[in-house]
Amino acid sequence: MGAEENYKALRAELDKRLSADKRLAAIAEKISAGKADFSDTARYSQIVSHIMGEVISQHIGEITVPLGKQMVCKELLRDHYKAINEVLGNVQASVDDKLGIHLNPVKAPFPTERVDTAAHSLEDSTVPQETIERRARSTTENIANSMHDDYIKENAGTRTQAGLKCYLVRDAGGGCCKWCQALAGRYDYATAPDDIFRRHDNCTCTVTYECGRQRQDVWSKKTWEASEDELKARKEAEAASKPVVNTKEQAKELEARVLDKSKNNGIIKNIELSDITSSIQGGKIKEEVAQVIFDTLNELDAQKLFDDVVVIKTDSAIVMQTDPVRKGTFFDTKLNLNENFLGGKSIEQIDKELSETDYTVANSLNEAVKHEVYHAKLISGLNQDQLESLYDELSEYHIDGISQTAWKDGSECIAETGVLFERGDYELITEEAKELFNKHIGGIE
Repeated sequence: MGAEENYKALRAELDKRLSADKRLAAIAEKISAGKADFSDTARYSQIVSHIMGEVISQHIGEITVPLGKQMVCKELLRDHYKAINEVLGNVQASVDDKLGIHLNPVKAPFPTERVDTAAHSLEDSTVPQETIERRARSTTENIANSMHDDYIKENAGTRTQAGLKCYLVRDAGGGCCKWCQALAGRYDYATAPDDIFRRHDNCTCTVTYECGRQRQDVWSKKTWEASEDELKARKEAEAASKPVVNTKEQAKELEARVLDKSKNNGIIKNIELSDITSSIQGGKIKEEVAQVIFDTLNELDAQKLFDDVVVIKTDSAIVMQTDPVRKGTFFDTKLNLNENFLGGKSIEQIDKELSETDYTVANSLNEAVKHEVYHAKLISGLNQDQLESLYDELSEYHIDGISQTAWKDGSECIAETGVLFERGDYELITEEAKELFNKHIGGIE
C-alpha cells in the first residue's frame, strides 16, 4: 500500500470515529444554533486532537512505504488545521454578531516547522516501535491542539491592535501539574505571561479569549468596561479555577489553625445534605441531583473527604471536579459541581448522557461521584508538597484499555479504576491499572 492509500485509510478511520462521537455532535449542534463560544471550540479541539493522536498511533506501524509515516502525519495535521480554523471562524462570527463587532477572523500561519519535525521523527529507525507510537499519539495531539491556541493568539492580537479590549483566559485541566496551575487565570492581552500559550504533551489546559462589546477609542483611549454582574461572575469563575496563593504570614496562620483543629478532639466536619442543597440554591441544579450526590458520599462513607461543595461553570463536558485548594502548608478539598453540565437536568437525563459516552467508565451520576471520591481518597492526608509531588509522578502515566479519561494521567486512571472496582467489573481493569491502583489505594486482589 502506497503513502496515498495509507493516508486515505487513516482519514476514513478518523472520520468514522469523529462522526460517531456524541460530544462532537453536541458541540456541532451548539455551533449551528449560534450558541457556541470559545470554550466549546477548545473542547472540540481537545477531543479531535486526542482521537487523531490515537488513530495515527494505532496504525503507524502498518505504514511501511518509505517516508509514508511522515507524509500521513503531515496531511492529517494539515486537514485538522483547515477544519479547526473553519470551526473557530464560524463561532467567531456568531460571537461577534452578538457583540456588534465587524472584523474578519484571521488564520494563524500553519506551523510548518513543528509539523515537519514531528512527522520526520516518526521515521526514526533508531528507536523502538513503542516510542514511535508514543510520538504519533502525544506529539501529534499536542500540535493539533496548539492550532486552536494559535488562532486565539492571532485574533486576540489583531483585535487589540484594532482597538478592542481583549483578555486571554487559561483554564487548567483537572489534576494538572503545578506549572499549569501557576499559569491558570485571566489576563489582559498586553500583560499576559509569555508562557500562556505553551503546553506540554498530554496537557489538558484550554486557552480562550474575550473581547469587549464596543471598540476602544484608540484616540481617547477609552476602554470597554464589563457590567458589575459580568465582573462578579468572572471573579467567581477565577476563584473556582485558579489556585489560591497565600503570603508566608497567611500560610503560617492557616497551618496553625489546621493543627489547632486537629488537637481539639480531632473533629472533622462531615459534608451534610444541607451543605450541598445550600450550594445549589439560586442556580439550575435540581435538589434530586444533590440528593444522589449526598447518598453516594454516604454510601462510600466519604463525607469527610471533602471540605466543601461548590457550584462552578466550566467546560460543559465535565460533570464535577475534585479541587484541592491551597491552605498554607495544607489544602482544602472542594467538590466542584459543574452547573453547565448538571443544571436543569433530571437524574434520568444525566444518567442517560453519561451512559452514552465512551469518554469515561462512569455510567451514571452515582458513578461520577464515585470517580471523584477516588480522586479525594488519593490525596487525603497529604500536605501541599506531597500533593504536588504525587501529581508530578502520576502525570507520567498514560494507561490504555479502560477509557479516554483513564489514559489522561495516573490520577484519572485511579479514579476510573475506582468506579470499576465499586461496580465489581474487575475484568475491565487492566493489569497496569490494577498495579497503579493498589500502589496508591489498595484493595484489588
